[in-house]
Amino acid sequence: MDMEEIIEKVHRGHITRYTTSTIKNAFEEYKYIYSFVCNDVLLNELLKDRNVNLLVPKSMIDKISLGKQVSEIFVDPEC
Repeated sequence: MDMEEIIEKVHRGHITRYTTSTIKNAFEEYKYIYSFVCNDVLLNELLKDRNVNLLVPKSMIDKISLGKQVSEIFVDPEC
């Protein structure tokens, strides 16, 4: 999926905050990871050697440190 399609899906119905159900309804099972507890080392290990697009709420972008393995990082200004 491209980022425009992802954003449209998560904000369908004018959602301004992600919830488990809005994310679950927007994507096919096993095609996303949403809301888990980790540190930067674990996050980067999880993303290592994978082609991923990452959607990060504006409120979280300064709290994570990402390596170069993420194909595209999109900061969602609405969340």
